Amino acid sequence: MAKRDYYEVLGVTKSATADEIKQAYRRQALKFHPDKNPGDKSAEEKFKEATEAFQILTDPQKRQKYDQFGHQAFGPQGPQVDYSNLEDIFSEIFGGRGAGGTDSIFDIFFGQGARRGAGGRRRGGRDGADLQLEITLNMADVLEMQEKTLDISRLEPCDDCKGMGGSGERECSECGGRGQVAYRQGFFSFASTCPKCGGAGSSFKSSCQECRGAGVRRARRKIAMKIPAGVEDGMRLRLRDEGDAGSAGGDRGDLYVSVCVRPDPRFERHGTDLVQEITVSYIDAILGAEVELTDLSNEILSVKIPPATQHGAMLRLRGKGLPSIERSGRGDILVRVAVEIPKNVSGREKQLLHEIAEIRSSNKGFFGKVKDVLG
Repeated sequence: MAKRDYYEVLGVTKSATADEIKQAYRRQALKFHPDKNPGDKSAEEKFKEATEAFQILTDPQKRQKYDQFGHQAFGPQGPQVDYSNLEDIFSEIFGGRGAGGTDSIFDIFFGQGARRGAGGRRRGGRDGADLQLEITLNMADVLEMQEKTLDISRLEPCDDCKGMGGSGERECSECGGRGQVAYRQGFFSFASTCPKCGGAGSSFKSSCQECRGAGVRRARRKIAMKIPAGVEDGMRLRLRDEGDAGSAGGDRGDLYVSVCVRPDPRFERHGTDLVQEITVSYIDAILGAEVELTDLSNEILSVKIPPATQHGAMLRLRGKGLPSIERSGRGDILVRVAVEIPKNVSGREKQLLHEIAEIRSSNKGFFGKVKDVLG
């Protein structure tokens, strides 16, 4: 398979500076490093491809040769990529404060610094779970923003241990507080959960008796929520950091609220437009008429039926529909006209209809002849 252009691999232009190339490689390395994609051969190949491109384009002499001759500049075997200095490359690109002034590859991909700083997140902390909730609205509620108070049960940090689960924290001697141990295989580094601390990175001299070491307790909370106007049935709204509390310094989860909008028997909803069917007599459909309907806010609206309106015709009342959750303004009400044919017709009506039929079969204009018959 033909090699891809190095600039294309990193997503930079041919005039890219060394710093721009480093930033581009940083993004690719974080995305495709095998430690972040275990077992994914495609990611591993993309990582190797990006590393090769980086080493060529950051070497001024090699880059000049590549710009002039392309991949052929390095012969049929291609350039010799040096993976032995991969950790040095990462140290240069990612920076850090580990041993020797840099973070290790392990720290870059599996931690947030080698230690938990003062007031920072403990390595073994677990993030809280996301919570799910459903609320139901009437279609009329969608016309305006709704403010709701949600009553939920969720995990809260234990007051006694401040969510840590115990006291007298001691760093794990096996992993040095990281919660994971690293090992190398070829030029890649891998990590697994520390067998001694189970990934916590530390242990406590004494566990909290109130929460039994969990760091969290269940409690009921009331949460104020604003539901935007125009919300649609089935939409899911996200309230950040309103889910279960994390333990041992972990992040709080989110609360997802699914919205159920009850249908209104008068309308069909199509996005921001509402469709309502009205029934008119065949006489009104022929001669024209004016009818009334009520919208979702119970405002009375007048609808003009033009002469010669056909069954199924759609009439539009602009700006009388629903608001949009994404833009200003409101949709329309579309009035579908159903022309009613009477089942019981009197003798006089039949006589007039026969006369109308005769008029329509003659050459005289239809409306002029109907006017003659109906006076």
